[in-house]
Amino acid sequence: MMSDHMMKFNSSVKALKKMAKISWKFLSFSLADNFFSFAKTVCISIEKDGISFVYGTKVPWKIKIESFKKFTRDKDKPLSPEYLASTAARYVEATKSTKAKAVLCIPKSWAIVKAVEFPITVKENLPDVISYELDRLTPLAPDNAYYDFKVIAEDAEKISILLAVVRKDEIDSYLEALRGKNIKIAAVGISTLAMKALLKTTYNDVNTVFVSLSESGYECGVVVNDLTVRSLSGEVESTDAPDIDGIIKEAYPLMATLADNGYPGKIVIDATENHYRTFQQKLSNMSFFNLDKDVKFDLPKGNKDLSYVALSGMIESITADENGIDLLSEKSRKRRKTPLLLTAILAVLVFSIGLFYFIAPLVIGQRTVEQIDREITALKPEMKTVEALRKEEDTLSAEIATISNFKKQGVSSLEILKEMTSILPAKTWVTHLRIADPAVEFDGFASSAAEIIAKLENSKYFQRVEFASPTFRDSKRNNDRFVIKMELKGEFRGTKPEDRKKDEKKN
Repeated sequence: MMSDHMMKFNSSVKALKKMAKISWKFLSFSLADNFFSFAKTVCISIEKDGISFVYGTKVPWKIKIESFKKFTRDKDKPLSPEYLASTAARYVEATKSTKAKAVLCIPKSWAIVKAVEFPITVKENLPDVISYELDRLTPLAPDNAYYDFKVIAEDAEKISILLAVVRKDEIDSYLEALRGKNIKIAAVGISTLAMKALLKTTYNDVNTVFVSLSESGYECGVVVNDLTVRSLSGEVESTDAPDIDGIIKEAYPLMATLADNGYPGKIVIDATENHYRTFQQKLSNMSFFNLDKDVKFDLPKGNKDLSYVALSGMIESITADENGIDLLSEKSRKRRKTPLLLTAILAVLVFSIGLFYFIAPLVIGQRTVEQIDREITALKPEMKTVEALRKEEDTLSAEIATISNFKKQGVSSLEILKEMTSILPAKTWVTHLRIADPAVEFDGFASSAAEIIAKLENSKYFQRVEFASPTFRDSKRNNDRFVIKMELKGEFRGTKPEDRKKDEKKN
């Protein structure tokens, strides 16, 4: 139970590290990055049964395979440098790739690839330490070796290194023969280590075990955190029924390395369909992927002329993979002195830019303030005139508003009087009239006060018509004395005459 929790914790830590690495890569992305580059590369892959070539080009965001070819040879006979050079020259001439960068990929069996550990204290002087310890770590002396290394892991006490070494005199004969044909090799890689580039291009998760099985033999490797940390190779006795059990037995340490690093069991097979199914049956607990079917490039499936090792070497070179192994890079590992003069010049330049960044806004701001003050001073007479006009405008506006309100009230009262005059009986006298919107109250004499109530209720202007006080009969005048109150209807309350006329038309 505890081990499961530890595995989950380790997986979480690795995921966080991966996210941090991606985030930093995004934040530090440069327009000078290889992502935007244009390139042409020819990869020459030396294999047990022949020589494979892949010619590819790169434009931003896309890699294109222009050509690929395989020349067979007798695997029991050694490959002569002259045959390699003449074959490469024919291919380069046929594909018109003389200006392309040339890289060489050698078999795993030619090289020594191993993981070594050093105390963490040697980290700062790692190139010198490896050069000094090379004859102890391998059978080769530094002056007769091409080598390269990558850091696999490190902690507070030690640092783990992936070291790849090959005999210099054996490689030099091929490099000199190729130079004789005007083909200059820019980098030398190893087949099992280069396969990581193709796996990275094909699958999102590069942490996997891969097995390449052909008529001439097999090669295996395990990729962890974008590095092929372990690899092996061997021969097969029969191409029809290879000893797959033996290959699986050899690959078990690779699977264990993948599990120890907290990654699920995943294996990529580069083999025939029958051999792929055999692997799948014997390792049912693994997740299987068929490289021949999953490759994303627009290539004919199952074409024997295409070498995935050569394709991987081309991709690794054309993408400038920072974790790729280049056995010719040993000369570039010499420690260089820090260019203090250039550093001093850059420091002065940065300081000057910073000083300008802080001072320039102050100077510009001061000049802007002075300019604004001058403009304000020049506009003061005009501003006084504008202020006087504004005060006069406010006074006139107030007077106009007063007149408008008086006009509105006067016209409204006239309309009310007009309406009452039109509906009251002829022998009706109004002695008092009070209008306080919305209330209207009046008193007077009429031959029949009840008749007035009925007429007012039928008016379109009035509502809630009623007597405000008891009605009594005036014997001298022989008429009813009344006091009536009522309200204006909602559409006639506080409205302008023109608005009321619009409402009348609507009604």
